[in-house]
Amino acid sequence: MSWEKTVAVLAGLVIGIGLSGGVIAAPASEGLMTAKAAGTGQAYHGTLGTNCTWDLSADGKTLTIAGTGPDGSGTLPEANANPYFGSGVLYDLITKNSNYDALGYLQTIKLSGNLKTGKSADSLFAGFNAFYGGGPISLEGLDTLDTHDTVNMKGMFQRSSFKSLDLSNFNTQKVTNMSSMFNDG
Repeated sequence: MSWEKTVAVLAGLVIGIGLSGGVIAAPASEGLMTAKAAGTGQAYHGTLGTNCTWDLSADGKTLTIAGTGPDGSGTLPEANANPYFGSGVLYDLITKNSNYDALGYLQTIKLSGNLKTGKSADSLFAGFNAFYGGGPISLEGLDTLDTHDTVNMKGMFQRSSFKSLDLSNFNTQKVTNMSSMFNDG
């Protein structure tokens, strides 16, 4: 890659502009898949956590996170010590393995199957905003998320704009940290 293209890519990441035909790929060891850049009409998809997949529709409006284990079970990933864009766990993993602008039109996140959080849900849903698509994002299936083993929910929804959050079935009995859980929402 020429130094001009390298500078252009880095500048685009810093100011949040996607480059035509640019794909940000993860190392193969992470087990994540990438697809073509935004605007090609091809959906993005990959794996995350344990027995979980994510699929972003070709129009970028719907993100589905599903359990793929027995009975649709899966565990969402825990906090990343080295965040990619400094947003949230899921946001970082998906933008890292698709395209920086891929989530800018997001309108709906669907949680499917028997998903659970690990010990830490720190910043799990942080950073989800519909930058180009307008209003708040719908988060469907949150009422079925199993949180019974979670001890840390720090910043779980910070810097996100969700229409509503159904936390009625959250088990917070073991949680010791909920600081900044809804900060800048």
